[in-house]
Amino acid sequence: MGERYLYQKCPFLKEVSQERREQFETYFRTAPDWLIDAFVVEKMKSVSFF
Repeated sequence: MGERYLYQKCPFLKEVSQERREQFETYFRTAPDWLIDAFVVEKMKSVSFF
């Protein structure tokens, strides 16, 4: 899984801080493609809890 594919599936990474982006990249660096394909990104209000 390349970083380019990760950014295609998670475009919000372009908007977060470099530190957060690097943490995310490190965590999913060895993730299989099927896992990245299963991602569902939902936008929430900033005061929402989940």
